[in-house]
Amino acid sequence: MGGARAQPAAQKGFRFAFLPCIHLRRDLRSPEGFAHALRTVRQLTPAPEFLLTGGDMCHNLRDQTIAQSVEVTDLFLKLYREHCALPAHHCLGNHDLAAWNQASTAASDPLYGKQLTVKKLGMRDRFYSFDHAGWHFVVLDYVRVRAPGQFTAEVDPEQLAWLGEDLARAQARPTIIVTHAPVLSAVELLSDRAVRTAEALAVPFGRVISNGPALIEAAKAGNVRAFISGHLHLVERLELMDRTFICSGSVSGHQWTGPRLGTPAGFGVFDCHPDGTFAFRYEPHGWKA
Repeated sequence: MGGARAQPAAQKGFRFAFLPCIHLRRDLRSPEGFAHALRTVRQLTPAPEFLLTGGDMCHNLRDQTIAQSVEVTDLFLKLYREHCALPAHHCLGNHDLAAWNQASTAASDPLYGKQLTVKKLGMRDRFYSFDHAGWHFVVLDYVRVRAPGQFTAEVDPEQLAWLGEDLARAQARPTIIVTHAPVLSAVELLSDRAVRTAEALAVPFGRVISNGPALIEAAKAGNVRAFISGHLHLVERLELMDRTFICSGSVSGHQWTGPRLGTPAGFGVFDCHPDGTFAFRYEPHGWKA
């Protein structure tokens, strides 16, 4: 009589922390604040299994030299290694392009622009995907460079084509898509960045991705549960078209000077479940500017 066939172990849920808009800089006690935020992540119960950054890891690399950008990025890595041992996945933001405004002297450097952050932080590429415990994660690059110092907030055609193929390969695994800027936003209509005219109130491109509808359409190739982002330094959650859109505040608050329109410095905590559902909360980390 044969023994019963072993059944595969049931997939368990997991937690990850989402840290957009760290804006690490040399002043404003930013290094101490970042270290404090990392220690707060480490103390969560249950512990996150990995960390996702949401872009703008370092502040204003675009106006610094390559050497200065390397210095700040090295400080970022040093603080991370000292205060958080979690695996990390990174996303490019508009502040993460080294010496971008100094093309005449820096453009020939192999670390110019996006390449410094991609190489120093060990990113697979400027956009990529990975799997974790039955879930699929897609990290996209929303900075479409037009000229030094000029970009369109757009997920370019190369990424849109790749996204459809990538989601098809994911075979209906629940998926989260990460971009630095939101795909859409309502809270930004209430901020100081909204454009007000006699006829309309609008969120300008640069604050949200300009081809959001095309990105949402491309995402129909997979089982996308949420689009998550930072950039606004505000918190919002929208439920539209059977999708969730979350902007998860900022690790730096208002770039280490205090809250941004009442939103304190903090990070997102995501609990992902085997059935494709998840829970999100914003966790202020308590740093005082």
